[in-house]
Amino acid sequence: MSSAGVAAKEALGKRIATASVLAAVLLVVVLWLPPMATVVVLTALVLAGGWEWSAFLRLRSSVARATYVAVLAALLPTAWFLTVTPTASAWQRDGETFEFRWA
Repeated sequence: MSSAGVAAKEALGKRIATASVLAAVLLVVVLWLPPMATVVVLTALVLAGGWEWSAFLRLRSSVARATYVAVLAALLPTAWFLTVTPTASAWQRDGETFEFRWA
C-alpha cells in the first residue's frame, strides 16, 4: 500500500475514534445533565462550531469572525423560542392574534 493510502487509513481511523468519543459525550450531556446545563453546553458547542465555520466564509479578521459568532449567538434565542414554546407560532398584541406559518 502506498504512503498516501496508509495516511488516508490512519486519518479515517482518527476520525472514527473522534466521532465515537464525541457521540458518547453528547449522550452524557443530553441524558444526564440538568436541562439548563445541557442548553449551556450545547450553546457553547454551537458557538465554537460557528467560529470554526466562519473560516469557510473566508472571513480573514478575528473581528469579522467574532461578529459572525455574535450574530449567531443573538439568533439562538429566537430559534429556541420558535421551536420550544407551544405558542411560538401565534402571539397576541393589542388584542390581535398574529400567526407565524410556514408556506
